[in-house]
Amino acid sequence: MRGKRLAFLLVLPLLVGAGLVYGDCPTPGSGADGVAGWATANCNCTDLTCCDNPTLTCNEEFYINLKSFTKNNDGKITFTYEVSKNEVNESKVKNLSHFVISLTQIDCLYGGYKISDLVKSATLNGESVTPEIGLDPTTQVNGVKIDVPVGSGPYTFTITFDTSILAEGYTLGVGCVLAATKAGNQDITRNDRGSPGYACIQGPVCEKETAQVCWKDETAWAAGNRYVTKGNWATYTLYDGSAKTVTLYAGQTYQAGTVAFSAPVDGKVTITVTLNEGFRFDPDSYENLKVQDYATAPGGNPSPGHFAHKKNCQGTPCTIEVPVNNYYGVHVDVERTVPCE
Repeated sequence: MRGKRLAFLLVLPLLVGAGLVYGDCPTPGSGADGVAGWATANCNCTDLTCCDNPTLTCNEEFYINLKSFTKNNDGKITFTYEVSKNEVNESKVKNLSHFVISLTQIDCLYGGYKISDLVKSATLNGESVTPEIGLDPTTQVNGVKIDVPVGSGPYTFTITFDTSILAEGYTLGVGCVLAATKAGNQDITRNDRGSPGYACIQGPVCEKETAQVCWKDETAWAAGNRYVTKGNWATYTLYDGSAKTVTLYAGQTYQAGTVAFSAPVDGKVTITVTLNEGFRFDPDSYENLKVQDYATAPGGNPSPGHFAHKKNCQGTPCTIEVPVNNYYGVHVDVERTVPCE
């Protein structure tokens, strides 16, 4: 029997798109209200459907690309971004002045802590920098701001968060977040200057922690009579020609689910295996459902690997069609949840 396996990834996959081009940027001089209205119109989704990665700022000046999202062993989470000029408009785009990501969506801090306590560290192109936390006056985005030196980029930013100060049961995940870039003298609070670039990016949001889940292999049989009276506990089920449902036992004592036998149709019986919560079909067993039909009651130790009817079940319920007969041996390779060590 195989050992327990950890079903939890520390580096999460990112959704990748071709780069969404948004509508017009907030109107110059519209200030905080203009930015808030733009964010509501463009970034207001509960999943990542409104946040392509990489994505293009509304003024088509910069691409923002979430390169990685990493959960470290010490309870810290790091977001890594690359910000680069849009090559199509590169000759017209002034150099980046600073990059800011909104943190107003993070509302799961433990009592008494502030957003500034959450941001542990930041780097720019591999060098440690001190980010500014709060409202950026030129973009009117309230979050973490990183200034950049004179140069054309591209720039790689990392921002590391300390999740130990989040409320119990919470961590940071990837959601749709407002971000902004400033180049040259852009200032959303002035109507005589151009608007900064705004984008809906994949960034930090509060999410409920997902418990680590470990699985243990078990052999399961449809309830019935034992093949042999001693040793092997495998069982076969009597079928009397009418629909019936029996318990699926795993490891002889665990109720893993049910096995339903249909009434016969055109000489066939449909067998449906439905698993209880805390059980799943073994993903490492290619043919995890095996059925043998018998005209007379079987004897001796069964060999499921030689059963006549097999199927690879990936989700519950799972069905298989077999010939009508008097007895059935239904063997299922399952896994059940166990405490992680």
